[in-house]
Amino acid sequence: MYGTSASETALPGQWLLINSITLRFLLVYELSAADRAVGVNELTELLERGRLIHTVARRLPLEAIAEAHEIVERGEVMGNVIVDIP
Repeated sequence: MYGTSASETALPGQWLLINSITLRFLLVYELSAADRAVGVNELTELLERGRLIHTVARRLPLEAIAEAHEIVERGEVMGNVIVDIP
């Protein structure tokens, strides 16, 4: 989870258990410079290999930037709200 202001969240417990998923929570701002570099390198590699997929919920033109901001503030969609800049 990234950039959330929610104090609580629901997790799919049974699915996590069946798939032997381990969760580790951290605050990115508390990472050391070395740990941050490792994370950036891993993310860069995943991006280069096409292994990260962004969920685009809405795509709007630059002229609708206020609407895009309002959609995000209301929590109206799951995924990214993209503003196309010409």
